[in-house]
Amino acid sequence: MLWIEWFMMLIKAFVKNVEREGGAMKKLALVDVDGTLVMKTSANGDEFEGVIPFGEDYWELWNKSTSKAKGLVGGVEMVKRLKREGYVIVVVTVRGASARGVTVKKLKEIGVWDLVDHMYFRPLVCERWYWKKEENVGRRDWRNGQKWGSDQVKDYLIPIIERKLGGKFVVALEDENHEVMRKHGMMVVDAAVWGGGKEG
Repeated sequence: MLWIEWFMMLIKAFVKNVEREGGAMKKLALVDVDGTLVMKTSANGDEFEGVIPFGEDYWELWNKSTSKAKGLVGGVEMVKRLKREGYVIVVVTVRGASARGVTVKKLKEIGVWDLVDHMYFRPLVCERWYWKKEENVGRRDWRNGQKWGSDQVKDYLIPIIERKLGGKFVVALEDENHEVMRKHGMMVVDAAVWGGGKEG
């Protein structure tokens, strides 16, 4: 796959420039799941009819549905390549912690689980209000009554993960949130190149 070679050349040049500016570092690669490693799971099919959006029943159905998501070969190949290049592979997903079991199972199924060094899900602080809105109005994480979207969650998690792991995210494999990744100094590899970001 020529595009993988091209991206890896760009990433190497980017890393050399970062290292010149800030010295040696632990290289972290942020890897998204939905739309990047697997096809996105639709959240509006017949099985969701009458289910309260984003409540516990909703996520239970979504978790069951996403177990059927097809893997994206391009994303899997990029993860393998980054691992060979010495990156610490960090899966950062907006999936809630309730999806941990189905996510691990899917990553094993597509052949990347053994390459993953760390995995972070949407923190409870970002989703508590789904279940108990009345109790959470006015909380710092309430965000004017809107759910924390993918970009907000990842913007929140990136500096926390970097501090915890003692490294710097250099590259991101993502189908969206590109501006957030660039804001944090990452080179973005857009999953659209291998067909990511489409509804499954």
